[in-house]
Amino acid sequence: MLPSPLVKVKPHVRRDQLLQPTFHLIRFVLSFTAVRLLSILLLAPTYVAVKALTILPQIIGEGSLVLTQAGREELIRRTDSYRRKEEHQARQQLNGTFRFQQAQLVSARKHAIRHKAGWSPSIEDFEVCGARVNVVHEIPQPGRPVGRGGRQTIVLLHGNLEWSYKWRDIIPILIQEGYEVFALDWLGHGLSDKPIDASTISFELHMNTLITLFEHFDIQSCCIVADGWGGCIATCTAPYLPTTRQPRIFLLDSFFPRRAPDISLHCYLLHLLCFVATGILNGYLAEAATVRYLVPGKASSVVRGYSAPYVYGGIRTKASIIRFSHMAPLLPGVFLFKVRESAQWRTLEGLCGPENFTNINAQALLADRDRGVKAFWKRCTERGWKVCVVSGERGPLLGSRDEAMTEHIDRGALVEVPRAVWMEEAGHYSCEEGPKTVAKHICRFLEVTRPRM
Repeated sequence: MLPSPLVKVKPHVRRDQLLQPTFHLIRFVLSFTAVRLLSILLLAPTYVAVKALTILPQIIGEGSLVLTQAGREELIRRTDSYRRKEEHQARQQLNGTFRFQQAQLVSARKHAIRHKAGWSPSIEDFEVCGARVNVVHEIPQPGRPVGRGGRQTIVLLHGNLEWSYKWRDIIPILIQEGYEVFALDWLGHGLSDKPIDASTISFELHMNTLITLFEHFDIQSCCIVADGWGGCIATCTAPYLPTTRQPRIFLLDSFFPRRAPDISLHCYLLHLLCFVATGILNGYLAEAATVRYLVPGKASSVVRGYSAPYVYGGIRTKASIIRFSHMAPLLPGVFLFKVRESAQWRTLEGLCGPENFTNINAQALLADRDRGVKAFWKRCTERGWKVCVVSGERGPLLGSRDEAMTEHIDRGALVEVPRAVWMEEAGHYSCEEGPKTVAKHICRFLEVTRPRM
């Protein structure tokens, strides 16, 4: 018998054979708290050195101001002035009066990105603060059954390191069930325009994006399905959204503005490790590596799909990814609201350059917003909200602290879809590990909470 010819292994298959076990091993090693702490300690000197090189010229140039009372007062004035500028920008971005200049944006190469991702949905766009926002908009085909209780609308919101591509396996199921679907790309992500300066990206910009989506498409009643940071934005924006008939929100692996007490030390160290790593590498940290860490078993084609929006613009298109990574208010409240307001700290901030503290300013603003947001959700039944909180059982980012979210939501608003509160064998990317299960839980939630005619 002649020997069978050798089968040539395709390059992407060979790559997966190498990378999948490698990232499974990395995830296993980083599952130990001690390893996470050691990694941070090893990276900390490099992080400090990188930041020192950034601020050293400023310190040398302005160091003499520290020697006199008038000089110290001038440094404090500069700090306060810059903070007011960022607060004013955030207010403008929330109310829509801010306008990006064209030089501050990179337009997405939509056709090239969709081709590279291997996904070509129906898309539309609208304007927010002078930037174009992309939204996937799919409706059931004529003759398809209408969702239970009449045609209902679902708004899908992705998290960081993601775009509407995340929902590619879920949208067809929802359409098949008769639901109209909108899947948004936040500014800086997916097929939307990408601001190149992180300091121009406020949390309030994303809030305004969601509000404008509702206004532009005249969405009167819907269910918001939000993942990760998408859920954080949605819960903060809910008080500003147009009043609808029985509004609903399905929160998947999501959170309120994260504070250190809301998550375990084990998970906090992973967020801190991400903060330090992105602080060192900035946009040079490959988003593909992070995706592979979160879902190590996924094929290269899927990883390529998540990375597609950033292939053509380079690191300057990743400002929003970095901003999200550094925006979560994980610094202690005593620092954000007390130490940071002291004359000594404001002097130091002015000496080092207030613009170098833009991420801490963003953390303080979001931490302050967190107070009012939790108060709203404690009485959300007054506005008719129904809420379902679902998490992947093996998610590395939030761990088992999801009660940190449900404890701040009115018990009368919480709806527990059977077997949905914890999705077994799913991690932080539940939509990748069990899209049919996620879609089933969404449909079940819509069924049990559908508005009464």
